[in-house]
Amino acid sequence: MTHWSTISSLGEIKMLPDCLYVLDFDETVAYFDNINRDWWKARFQHHYTAHGDAPLADKLALQDWAKHISFAGTDVHHVDKQGFDNIVSYVQADPGSHLIILTARDISLKDVTEGHLSTISPNHSIDIIFSSGGNKGLKLNEYLKAKSTGNRYENIIFVDDLHKNLVDFKGVHTDAHCYHMSGAAPPRGAF
Repeated sequence: MTHWSTISSLGEIKMLPDCLYVLDFDETVAYFDNINRDWWKARFQHHYTAHGDAPLADKLALQDWAKHISFAGTDVHHVDKQGFDNIVSYVQADPGSHLIILTARDISLKDVTEGHLSTISPNHSIDIIFSSGGNKGLKLNEYLKAKSTGNRYENIIFVDDLHKNLVDFKGVHTDAHCYHMSGAAPPRGAF
């Protein structure tokens, strides 16, 4: 049994007052030209064929991705601009709400990620949390503790495109309203 709703647009999220809105970045808020699931499969297969080692192939595919996005600042796009802008507007109008980006990206991509976010949301200051592939629910707890906000929000909404992240997050924040972003980004060509 899933403990989240599947959406294809950020506009499908039920807006709640006094809420911490926690959005994944890649394939939830933004996408890149030429990066899609087929690209990941092809990069993994290329490295697996060359080395015969699945963990190494994953690592090398991730390195390929990091290189690509580091030079792809001009091809970052909104997955759902209107839905994202609606969330930003709602949060700005509700003094009890806050919006953050919680990405699986490594902290070494901090400058690149801030550049990507400023490209798609140039007029807003949004905190970015880097989980570096770790449990996003635990990483949110670290952030809240560091910000001394504790659990002051009446509601938490979490949106991610990966089931693993939803399971991890829901395991830590059992009362959170979770959404699986599915198939939102337009299809793109291969790398």
